[in-house]
Amino acid sequence: MRIGINVGSTQVDAVILSKHGKVVAASETVIQDDETVLAIKEALVSLIRYLRDTDEVRGVFIGATSECQEVKLGKGLAKTGLIRLNRYQSQIQPLMKWPKALSDHVVYTQSVEIGEELDWFNYFQESLARLKEAEVEAIAVVGAFSPMDNCSEQLVKESLNYHLPSIPVTMSHTIGSIGFLERENAAVLNAVLSKKMKNTLKGVKDFLSSLGFHCPLWVTRNDGCLMTIEEAIEFPVLTLGSGSANSFRGGAFLAEERSCIVVHVSEGITKIGTMIQERFEESHSQTYVFGIPTNLRMPHSIVLPLGEEKQGALGHDIRHGNPSEKTKREEVLISERKGISLAERHAGSSASNLEDQQEMWSTLKQSGLDREAMTQYAERVNDSIEELQIYDQELPIVVVGSGAPCMMQRLQSQTREVVAPFGYQRCHAVGACLGMVSAEVDQVYHLKDQTKAEVIEEAKEKAIKEAERKGAFPDTISIEQVEEYPFDYLQGEVIRIRVKAVGQVKDS
Repeated sequence: MRIGINVGSTQVDAVILSKHGKVVAASETVIQDDETVLAIKEALVSLIRYLRDTDEVRGVFIGATSECQEVKLGKGLAKTGLIRLNRYQSQIQPLMKWPKALSDHVVYTQSVEIGEELDWFNYFQESLARLKEAEVEAIAVVGAFSPMDNCSEQLVKESLNYHLPSIPVTMSHTIGSIGFLERENAAVLNAVLSKKMKNTLKGVKDFLSSLGFHCPLWVTRNDGCLMTIEEAIEFPVLTLGSGSANSFRGGAFLAEERSCIVVHVSEGITKIGTMIQERFEESHSQTYVFGIPTNLRMPHSIVLPLGEEKQGALGHDIRHGNPSEKTKREEVLISERKGISLAERHAGSSASNLEDQQEMWSTLKQSGLDREAMTQYAERVNDSIEELQIYDQELPIVVVGSGAPCMMQRLQSQTREVVAPFGYQRCHAVGACLGMVSAEVDQVYHLKDQTKAEVIEEAKEKAIKEAERKGAFPDTISIEQVEEYPFDYLQGEVIRIRVKAVGQVKDS
């Protein structure tokens, strides 16, 4: 058996998934007074009574999607320092396009000019004093050319770890991507989130041990794969998009569809994505987190807000591509009406009462959201579905999320199949249980003594060995992606190879 947990902005959903893939128990716990760990504990306690023995559980899987909400509200975030490493003084200011609610947490910035060799030690004593004075709790180190040569970032981190051993240091090259500003933004966001993630996961891990669980604790990441607890604490920014990944995968699994379009309606927002042969498409456009451009890899999705934001001033969490006027119009679709959280209104709904919606519509009307507004909104959802349909086949539509009953009938037509599978409210938690172990090799090679084919094979072998080391069952490991990035503007043959291996998690 596996336990899946989804930590949302207002509640924690948890499920027990049998070895045959059936949901045998589920629970829901409201997060009160921002006590996320307490809500997770209550959810786990409510599930224990369905177990004969905690040893039946082979893994606990957490989708830490609430981190977006923590960023939005500025709660539990780390006071962060940023150290830039440039060959020349950059005219580009850091934290461009950052909302003030987030940039206020970056309390110290420094730009270090480097020549042929990093003259870090000339700056170090002054930097150390200022970092201590600012009482920083996390540090991001960003080298302009670190994807090609990460020695400068490594040297700075080693120095900081020696003198400030309790402070986590994020190196931008470990987040990936060539784009400097996007990489810097992702690295700083990672540092800002580090404190919250560490406290949350440490609390959960200690509580699981006290209950007698001896199984691994996994955290889902943006691409739907799994991270160890140590990886999640080191790279919390890689969990920001896991909600969409878990929702799409969980919805398709519950509907027993390998290829489909998943419509997730919940928390005043609808996300629509495509699953093809049990895999979702990654977004190839720039990803904006609260308006901040980043290089984070997320599932491709269409996001349609429903109503106004209930709290916070940073807008909707994650978007792909440059925000447009179309997006702005969608946000004010029901701008004169009071925003509502469908999850809060209809968390108790089940697939058996989809035809009986009188009480539901009464509640919606009281909230200022009438049938006409919902019909207009459903038309936009339908338009988005048509954008994602494959030209030579009609993919079935899977509706999930606690707001599914409001949308179900409005998506029905004579030419398409629309289903709301049993357990649709808990698709996030179910999807978390289905993640695969992944390992990536992202490295720059100088093709002097090796051919390109040889370095690709070398990278593949490294990725496969790393996936096995992290807990993937060897017979299931395969290479999912191989990407090449040549550096045409550099002398000599230089190429960046990115290889990703995935495999099913090995039950302990």
